[in-house]
Amino acid sequence: MRHEYNLTDSKADFLRLRQDIMQSNYRLISQVLKRDRFRHQHTECFRQLTEREVEVLQLLAAGLNNPKIAQTLSISRYTVETHRKHLNRKLDIRSYNKLVKYALAFDLIEF
Repeated sequence: MRHEYNLTDSKADFLRLRQDIMQSNYRLISQVLKRDRFRHQHTECFRQLTEREVEVLQLLAAGLNNPKIAQTLSISRYTVETHRKHLNRKLDIRSYNKLVKYALAFDLIEF
């Protein structure tokens, strides 16, 4: 819930503003800690990836499909599919959400 604040208003408005800021900071810190915990738990798996697999992971997380990735990297669609299979196996990825988690945790895409 967003509130309109007038700095000349009452102490209650000031306290409500301070509480809203603290809640926003708590949510942000919580998200950063979750990302860092995920990175720590999955670093060994991530290190197994080749440079090209990391590029494919980054492009997938950015929303590109196989044909667009193939075009971007100047490789065949079949090669992209092979890299995706390797990513799925090495990282135990079963969903797009987990793929994005890896990309965020390892700074391949911005939050």
